[in-house]
Amino acid sequence: RLLLLSMSFVTMLTCVGANIKSRKLLWGNDITTEEGQMLGRFELYEGEEPVNAVDAFVQNISSKIDLGNAIGFRNNLLDVVCKSDSITCSTRVPLVYRKIVNDEHGKNLGAIEVYENEEVIDAVVRFLRR
Repeated sequence: RLLLLSMSFVTMLTCVGANIKSRKLLWGNDITTEEGQMLGRFELYEGEEPVNAVDAFVQNISSKIDLGNAIGFRNNLLDVVCKSDSITCSTRVPLVYRKIVNDEHGKNLGAIEVYENEEVIDAVVRFLRR
């Protein structure tokens, strides 16, 4: 249920929450409904995991418009993005929570990462077993 228009390869100047001034735009399209209603512009930059970027985009637009099956919409958009030769999709499961863990001296011990539909305890056990 999506139509992709206006392919462009430019570098975005600013992005809230991340400094991507110098990162290359790998994929960008205006996303519209079949009826032509503009949903927004999706852009994927170098260093981003495609499923996480697509998931964030879909969550943002689904708060403004009823997409029906948001996960199906996300999967359809991810299918289109992952078909691009310049994109490497290493997973189809989005990260929903990430917390950096430091010891009492401030040394970084890594991060606990929780993925969609994963029990938190499973993520904690995975982190502890590293």
